[in-house]
Amino acid sequence: MNLKEFYNLGKELIQGENVSEVKIRTSIGRIYNYVFHYVRENCREHPDSRFRNGKGDHQEAVEFLKRIEERRLASILTSLTDQRNNAEYDLKLSFTIQKAEDYIDDADDFIDRFNNRNITKRRAKQKKLRR
Repeated sequence: MNLKEFYNLGKELIQGENVSEVKIRTSIGRIYNYVFHYVRENCREHPDSRFRNGKGDHQEAVEFLKRIEERRLASILTSLTDQRNNAEYDLKLSFTIQKAEDYIDDADDFIDRFNNRNITKRRAKQKKLRR
């Protein structure tokens, strides 16, 4: 599957007039899936990753970024996850097209930062040997 399809659908859902809140919330979820899968699929083979193809992989994506000392990326991903959870589970909150567009901008920023850090080309973090 082409991961970009998640992203494209997320953008498509908020196009046009009279976009329903359910489409806005779904848009945020699809964009999140793009970001999550982007991290997992690009880092799956990294020696410091522990992805298992299960629900724990969402937290593993954050923990992996922390393990390789990419705390800023881990923080951004945590924020994206929290916003996605709010969109999917907190029906008391209101979601607008602007909120979805801001989320897409944040996701784009995350992907740009991720790519600029060359994470997939790094070697495993070396453990210091005690003497």
